[in-house]
Amino acid sequence: MVKGVPQNDQEDDFLDFDEFETSSFLFAVLTDEYYKVVNGILVACFDIYIHKEIPLAVDYFVADSNVSIFKVIGSIYKGDFYFGGENPNAICKST
Repeated sequence: MVKGVPQNDQEDDFLDFDEFETSSFLFAVLTDEYYKVVNGILVACFDIYIHKEIPLAVDYFVADSNVSIFKVIGSIYKGDFYFGGENPNAICKST
């Protein structure tokens, strides 16, 4: 039986979200003023650096159409991506 999918027309076997375990993984490592996202988590063709004072938000990673922003960036720009901070190539956080 697959949990969350009714079997034999039974409506009481629906998914219980309290049953899931929490998982953890290394997302980024702080290097000087930037968190360097582990290569391969978001994209593998360039490095992503996020300034340590930028609060993370889902909007920074996924567009309205549920498309990875970093995959789109990688198709237009060939270089490491810096978000915030003083790096001369950094994209500034809008206010």
